[in-house]
Amino acid sequence: MALILAAALPVSAAAGLGSLSGSLYLQGRTAGHFANVNVSIEGTGGVYWTVSDAMGNFAIQDIEPGSYTATFTHPLFMKAVRTSVTITPDSLVSLPEVGLWAGDLDQDANVDDMDWYLCSASSSLVSDPAFDMDADGDVDLDDCTLAANNIDQQGMTDTNPPKSALAPLALPAASMVVGDLSLAPQGNFYLLKVDRIIGSLYAAGLRVNLPPGAIVNGVDLQDDFTGGVVRWHQAGSTLYIVIGTANGTAITWSTGLALIHLAGNSGLAPSIVAQNTVGQPNYLAFLPLAMRN
Repeated sequence: MALILAAALPVSAAAGLGSLSGSLYLQGRTAGHFANVNVSIEGTGGVYWTVSDAMGNFAIQDIEPGSYTATFTHPLFMKAVRTSVTITPDSLVSLPEVGLWAGDLDQDANVDDMDWYLCSASSSLVSDPAFDMDADGDVDLDDCTLAANNIDQQGMTDTNPPKSALAPLALPAASMVVGDLSLAPQGNFYLLKVDRIIGSLYAAGLRVNLPPGAIVNGVDLQDDFTGGVVRWHQAGSTLYIVIGTANGTAITWSTGLALIHLAGNSGLAPSIVAQNTVGQPNYLAFLPLAMRN
């Protein structure tokens, strides 16, 4: 990919070194929501990195001249890679615009069925803000449409996604697969379990109300979910957890899902406020059942 070289180095860069600048966008998002993409280059002089601003602009200064590979990463998008980035002394290299394809929620360098299951598990009523791919303030069908349309898409690391909005998927009717989640005390820990499964389970999401002063120090996958996917974060007194099975294996029996490490609580038990259990084997059927306790 051709690079455009400016005639002069920015004033703030050191003599003899080079600089890199450019812009990026995130598929499904509007301008102003492109912040916090990690931008790194690795090559002749080692590794240099920065993060994008809200408009997707980025810049790295004081780079040792030579050849580099640029990598762009975000936890909800496929990484983008641009090779053969040549930095020359006392010059600014302007990289052509880079776009990141939406939907790699488990960050395995592929958009597949599990990404769809994870999006479904994080959606309403759980509404985990960490999975808001289109940055519209809600986790819903629009987000999961982004993931579904990119399943098995080729060339996602080195090509840009379209900027046009995606039409909602035409969703067929589908049978529901239901699992009942519960929390069982285990000393200072709580075991997240699925007590009943009708059919099969691929992913689960939940929103938990924590007791006053409680701090979650970790969430460890258990039993048949060991080696799978777990994403969790605490926001004040609320804990969000989204998990997926290892290798997309269907779970058809009651089992432990995860062990929650809880500290600083007053002895009161956490409670599940909302949950999604996802077991539909066809990602085109976006019908996760949200259960409210």
